[in-house]
Amino acid sequence: MDVVDKSALNVDLKTVQDAEKRIRPYVRKTPVMQIDLPGGEPVILKLENLQNTNAFKIRGASNFLLQMTDEQKKNGVTTGSSGNHAQGVALAAKLLEIKCIVCMPEIAPKAKVEATRAHGAEVELIPGLYTQACDTAHRHEREEGMIYVPAFDDEKIIAGQGTIALEILDQVPECGRIITAIGGGGMISGIAAAARGLRPDIQIIGVEAENAACMYASWKAKKLVAIDPKASVADGTVSDIVSPRTLEYCEAYVDEIVTVNEEEVKKAVLYNLEHGRIVAEGAGSLPLAALLAGKVPASVKGDTVCVVSGGNIDSKLLAQIIEELR
Repeated sequence: MDVVDKSALNVDLKTVQDAEKRIRPYVRKTPVMQIDLPGGEPVILKLENLQNTNAFKIRGASNFLLQMTDEQKKNGVTTGSSGNHAQGVALAAKLLEIKCIVCMPEIAPKAKVEATRAHGAEVELIPGLYTQACDTAHRHEREEGMIYVPAFDDEKIIAGQGTIALEILDQVPECGRIITAIGGGGMISGIAAAARGLRPDIQIIGVEAENAACMYASWKAKKLVAIDPKASVADGTVSDIVSPRTLEYCEAYVDEIVTVNEEEVKKAVLYNLEHGRIVAEGAGSLPLAALLAGKVPASVKGDTVCVVSGGNIDSKLLAQIIEELR
């Protein structure tokens, strides 16, 4: 799909390479490992569940905060998040000694709420969904002069997330395809822009949960489409709309977007655990879910890399999945 003028997109390979140099002291170069699909086809997992805060979000958050002015840092930062972005911002703020208020939906997993507090942020639980949490954070921005840290709709965030692609192509030189989850679209935008800058022929595939497939709907329609999302095991990707910016990156660089149902996500969570001894949350299991469900071909020229974007799954939910599927 190539309907967008790439020259109008500000995040490119150079932007991501600059972000990588900036954030390197604050993030881990996460490992990769190979597991086999049921038919014997190998797939390589990029283990961002082993990143600081157990999710990729620290990459974008640290790239954003590191570019703030001293005056902005004095006023502190705020954000709205259902979990992983909250932790990424909280930890980056702690490392840089910046005040941080995080607004989270009341339905956010308890483990993610507690982890965000543990990283030093002040947490406010807000009735409603992600949108309502963001609205409250924007109030702090207006009334207190705090800097709002977007979860995905910002080029500094996108560039930070794109550093994942630089590591993948260094660790897996024969990579022919990268499959990654989509929530708001920041991670896939950065990965796609960076990967295509290094390897124009690489295939980029995004995966969403059927219950919250806002990018899928917008990408198909070639315009922003708001949806009414339902709860999902892939809670980290639940959003009612993406942004014009991330939609443009997906239109320019992403080859395909597919969706998976809740049962397929649960099976991938269990498969990660049983076949790789990997604790992956629902969002982090979306790429593998697409392969296991046959939503994308198992074989491709070159290696397939699935980004395991996070491992912050509630222990009770994980136990329920194991009990249900075994």
